[in-house]
Amino acid sequence: MTLERSNKTLLSKFNRAARHACIAAVAAGAFFFAGDARSHQAPVAPQSAVTASIETTDLTTDPAAQKRLDHLRAEICRTADGRALFGFSDANNTKLEMSDSKHMDSDLTDAIFIRGLNFGKTVQLNIEEKSDTVLMYTAVHELRHSWHKLAAGTHDMELPPKQAWIRDRVLEADCYSFEIHFGYEYAKQCGIAFDTGEGSYATLAKSYAADRDAGMAANVAYGRLMERAFPHVKSLEYDEDFLNRQIRNWDAVVKTPCLGVTHAEKWNTEPDAKEFAAMLRRATTVGIDVKTGSSALSTWTDADFQSLDKTGGATTDDLDKLAKADGKRGEAKAAWDVYWQQTLDAVRREREAKENSQQPKPQASLPKAPSV
Repeated sequence: MTLERSNKTLLSKFNRAARHACIAAVAAGAFFFAGDARSHQAPVAPQSAVTASIETTDLTTDPAAQKRLDHLRAEICRTADGRALFGFSDANNTKLEMSDSKHMDSDLTDAIFIRGLNFGKTVQLNIEEKSDTVLMYTAVHELRHSWHKLAAGTHDMELPPKQAWIRDRVLEADCYSFEIHFGYEYAKQCGIAFDTGEGSYATLAKSYAADRDAGMAANVAYGRLMERAFPHVKSLEYDEDFLNRQIRNWDAVVKTPCLGVTHAEKWNTEPDAKEFAAMLRRATTVGIDVKTGSSALSTWTDADFQSLDKTGGATTDDLDKLAKADGKRGEAKAAWDVYWQQTLDAVRREREAKENSQQPKPQASLPKAPSV
């Protein structure tokens, strides 16, 4: 067995143990997104080990809750994109649940009402939201987040802090755009007025409706909508969450190096500009089919996807936090390298000791008989 192959075998064995012993909290919140377009004016629960304190309690055993979920699904499926979204979600075992603020919100005193949460393959809706229309939009928003990960591979690559920040901005802007696009199509299908919500969200929705009503192609109007959505995401202070989350996550690895196992096999797989742009073009497909659909950002160059200015701009405070995230990431990698080398050395010593204990002991030679 070569040393490289031996190391891979050791890493594989260590991964299995570490995932159970060291990183349950991180795994619980690894693909955690939050909120719908009109639920709050600031980001909600962060994507970090802290989110493990939020319980994923499913209230759909309550017949009334299940009935409401069934109604929401039926309404969403009145549009082609809604049917495609649920078709994809069902094929990938993504579960839609009802919960409540007690179980969804880690801080009930912050005056932020959380309508939806995403745990990767589980999407929770807050049963306390009275409006079925708002909850329907929330479900579409959160299911789109799951689609990003499962269909567009948005979390398959290890990203340095700047690219991770831009990715998070693009995905959030796309979720807002997709729910507005869905809402417009839903209103047309049902022959009702398009619910545009309030504030900057209403401005986005009305501008999209005006473009579509004027005969603009959906993919072109969606692209214009997305570019307008970046300032909207910025205005809701998502950047604070995106960057603070990175700092917390890397700091957690510095403090507990075994958490680096979630990055270990991808440290050296950072995408180049072309790969990164291709992933985000897939993630901004107007519909659900990444193979045949058109990207809303198809006119963007690879360099555009590296630009903070194109995706909402950056304040001095933002750039300071980005620099801190870069520094913490370097510390995290160094901490993991030391920890992993120590782990390899310990495993090798244990293996060598075991091999030595199994070696047959040499037999003492018998003295020759004296000659006569």
